Amino acid sequence: MTPEQFKAEIKKRFEELKGGELILPVVQALVPRIADRIFIDGLNSSGSKIGNYSTSPMYVSPKQFHNKSGFRAIGKPAKDGKPRKKEGRKTMYLPGGYKQLRAVQGDKSDSVNLNYRGLLHTDFVSHIAINGNYVEVRLARETSRKKVEGNEKRFGSIFKLTKQEREFYVKETGKVLTKIMNN
Repeated sequence: MTPEQFKAEIKKRFEELKGGELILPVVQALVPRIADRIFIDGLNSSGSKIGNYSTSPMYVSPKQFHNKSGFRAIGKPAKDGKPRKKEGRKTMYLPGGYKQLRAVQGDKSDSVNLNYRGLLHTDFVSHIAINGNYVEVRLARETSRKKVEGNEKRFGSIFKLTKQEREFYVKETGKVLTKIMNN
């Protein structure tokens, strides 16, 4: 095969490729890794912890609990330190803030992991689609998009790929290309 024939063959094979279809399996393998980093390990794009939960005192309603058994209708202690009566109370006072809200429900509270009810996590891993030559990870719910925007504004880059995730993507995409080019 002459260099011109080889170049023509390579060009023909690349034109036959559908980019999105080519990398879909790679993205499907990568997204769960990203999700584990964010929603289980609580790590941002640089590999550091995303942040810490607020410890500012707050009142919460039963609707804010995903584990309803953690809710106790109690108010802020009186100045003498004695608990206030709970008759008719519809909220729970948490002197330890959102961090305490997570802890009383048995959730991880030592660092932010963006997993409370699991809706953002589910939305993130379940909407991978081919869009022409691209693969998109979409967030179907507007509330999920707002959570991502708000948390990235508050804590910095979370959903951007880490160095290791980029390396995985490049390595796995290279394997797919090599396999196709060798056929």
